[in-house]
Amino acid sequence: MNVFLSLVMALVVSQTVSANVPAAHESTKRATATAASQTELANVRSQLDAVVERYRKIIVLLDDEASLSDDLRTRCIDGGRKLYREKQQLLAGLTETMLSSVRKAAATQFKDKQPELDLFTDYVTHNQTLRGADALAFVDLADELIATVQESERNAGLKKSSLHVALDNLNEEIKSIQAAYQKEVSRIFSNLETRGKPPKREKWQEYVAFLKGLFSRDQILSEYGREQSEQEGSLRGARHDTRSEIYGYDLPAKTVVLTFDDGPHRRFTEQIMAILDKYKAKAIFFNVGQNLGQVDAQNNAKLGPGAAISKKALESGHLLANHSYSHPDLTKISPEKRNREISDTNALLEKVIGSKPILFRPPYGAKNADILKQVEGQGMRSVLWNIDSMDWADPIPGSVAQRALTQIKKENKGVLLMHDIHKQSVTALPLILDELAKEHYAFLLIGDEQYEAASAQKSTTGRGEGPASRTAAVDEPPRSYYRESWAVVIGINDYQSWPKLRYCVNDANSVEETLMSRFGFKKSNIIKLLNKEATREAIVAALGDKLADPGKVGKEDRVFVFFAGHGATRRLPGGKELGYIVPVDADSEASQARSISMTQLQEFCELIPAKHIYFVIDSCYSGLALTRGGGVLPKSKNYLEEITRRAARQILTAGGADQEVADNGPGGHSIFTWTLLHGLQGLADSDGNGAITASELGAYVSPIVSSLSHQTPAFGNLAGGEGGEFIFESQQESLNETSKQLDEEAIKLSNELERLQKEIAAKRARNEKLRQEVEDQRASLRGNSPAGDQKPQSKAAEAQNHHALGLQYYREKKYDEALKELDLAVKLQPGNATIANNMGFTLYKMSRYEDSINWFKKAINLDEHRAVAYLNLGDAYLKLGKAKEAVQNYDKYVQLSPKAPGVDEVRQRAEELRSKS
Repeated sequence: MNVFLSLVMALVVSQTVSANVPAAHESTKRATATAASQTELANVRSQLDAVVERYRKIIVLLDDEASLSDDLRTRCIDGGRKLYREKQQLLAGLTETMLSSVRKAAATQFKDKQPELDLFTDYVTHNQTLRGADALAFVDLADELIATVQESERNAGLKKSSLHVALDNLNEEIKSIQAAYQKEVSRIFSNLETRGKPPKREKWQEYVAFLKGLFSRDQILSEYGREQSEQEGSLRGARHDTRSEIYGYDLPAKTVVLTFDDGPHRRFTEQIMAILDKYKAKAIFFNVGQNLGQVDAQNNAKLGPGAAISKKALESGHLLANHSYSHPDLTKISPEKRNREISDTNALLEKVIGSKPILFRPPYGAKNADILKQVEGQGMRSVLWNIDSMDWADPIPGSVAQRALTQIKKENKGVLLMHDIHKQSVTALPLILDELAKEHYAFLLIGDEQYEAASAQKSTTGRGEGPASRTAAVDEPPRSYYRESWAVVIGINDYQSWPKLRYCVNDANSVEETLMSRFGFKKSNIIKLLNKEATREAIVAALGDKLADPGKVGKEDRVFVFFAGHGATRRLPGGKELGYIVPVDADSEASQARSISMTQLQEFCELIPAKHIYFVIDSCYSGLALTRGGGVLPKSKNYLEEITRRAARQILTAGGADQEVADNGPGGHSIFTWTLLHGLQGLADSDGNGAITASELGAYVSPIVSSLSHQTPAFGNLAGGEGGEFIFESQQESLNETSKQLDEEAIKLSNELERLQKEIAAKRARNEKLRQEVEDQRASLRGNSPAGDQKPQSKAAEAQNHHALGLQYYREKKYDEALKELDLAVKLQPGNATIANNMGFTLYKMSRYEDSINWFKKAINLDEHRAVAYLNLGDAYLKLGKAKEAVQNYDKYVQLSPKAPGVDEVRQRAEELRSKS
């Protein structure tokens, strides 16, 4: 008030004092300038307050938005986007004010202080009305200022100025605040890597609770949210509304379209492009026209500095698309203005691209029938999204990444919405891409050949065409030591009260597939419980009721139980610790009432009448169930008959009692399950007798997992066992077009696996040699003949070993090594039709089609009912252009396997070839 009183008094004096008195005149000028400066600063302060207010309201409105009903969530996002746009407009004005001050400071070589900049730094760092997290509303502004100051100093050849130091301090303050909240999210996010329980976001929730004391969701919605009746005239957000629009729901599995809105930004867009390049990913940039340039009244487009950034994106293989000129809600403006918003941006983009853009995204996702008709009339397709990272609303990069990945994992595909105008988006992007790359997602561009091919493939068959879509063939049913085989397979990712996991469902599905395809388990005999199905009640019912029914499960049966999910441990009053597996509906403390203890697993063993029960537990702390007992029977002629006759209660755990278990591994599996599946492919059959015992599987898995992770799998017996062994009878796999091979990451890890296997085998050989020498010397002292010279391994067993190794090399795409091993196998067992077929198919993969045909024919000569050999023979003839011969063999395959998976596609292929001939 003193400033304004001085101004008034100066004005009064100026009316009574002669105009030729210089002192009075200068005093008035100074007072006027001071008052104007104070007014400008008050305006800046008001804008800063308004930014914080809108930032806070966005957080309240969208807190825990995933748990809201669809209608309420839509209203909250709608209101949040309005608040966001107001916040961005305020920040744009503040940015221009601050950058103007930076330019003024640079003109004086940063000697003159700028009051607006001082006000801003003081506001963020010393404002008692703000909470720490409020500073995150200004991340982008602070980043922009420091970059501009650095650029100005470089251009002027200056050292670090006092303004630079002040802004550095401000940036560090903001970074430290963000880091504190990021740390909470990072602990949660990183715990997706382990099957354990992370801490909560307590610090962030305290901040949200404070904000909810200032605003309520209902209060904000009354001001910013649309009522349901208002939404009926427009179509908003990620809904599959029309066939003419693209959302991502119809993409093939494991594919993502990356999209970035609101750019180009003078720095962030290029940073995002650099990250995309690192992951060899392409994206669609939906440009706002005013960031590219201007269009005058005569429709003349003039490009500005931002267009150069978009040109770089185009040259890097990315796609540019229309996102309106000034980012308004198109449903709220006149048809004339709407037309100008779209056409002006098209004019600018056409100058950048060299052709008309083909894609459009309405601002905020707001559209109606008229807008869609207008977009289509201009030759464009409307692209929305089904994965929203909410990076525009969330200031914490880890939280942005976690949200995006959770949605992608749920949908398994989609169009991802992000923005290239925010620092948190730049920071979150590599977290997202790194995870998607690990899980082998493909990144597509709408309109490119790969996208169109994938879309066409999905729309025509839903599963692909040609030989690649067939189900892997297997040979004869396995010989069985059991009357019937039963399994309970459990995989939980989406816990209700515990942190989400990623790979457990995939682990469970792959285990189920392996049980059926390799070991003859019937699908009807497998109880599979995934995610919400895997409640405590359902698990107990499966193990304690269904499999405990003697009318169903007999004494000569086997039961296999696989669990992938969270595990926990509790310290009992007596000092002992008790391990639990955690069902999907367990409370946060893994209580006795809602979880399943390891002692309960023992109780289930007593209830289930089966001869053999085998638990495989891939979770944290599962080793607490393990007890040692029983002995190892000496290998003899009747070894398999003996161990299958005796009762067995066995368990293999992923880690010891004090170890957390890694959830991240190759091929979308945990390290433990990935190794387990390799062992079940035949690599765990150490004696090559065609049967994998539970002991062999444990001996195979444990040292490999220990070498690749910080966990020690443990194998042992539970009470009730009588020295028996659970048996997996190996089936020899017949290779064909559907036989799975490893990707680059898995091959790399498989090479490491092979190295470890050789090291382990060498150690065992040394130990066995020492043991044999000791036994020989003992025998000599007793006057007996040496114990050595044991019966050598049979030729069939040796052939099995070479065959299993050959298949492993095939999966690793090491075809030369595979041929060598298969050649040794076929020499040892020349009458084995499966080995002959696999020799032929390896040659087929090497494009040696004539040679492969000879081997397929050998397989058929050995077994004229070998259906898969006819199928492969048809494919080989087709590669050589011999359609007639191909059709003959396809027909024979259909005749022999009329109900095989994929047989209809083979039949259709044969018909197509006949029609062309």
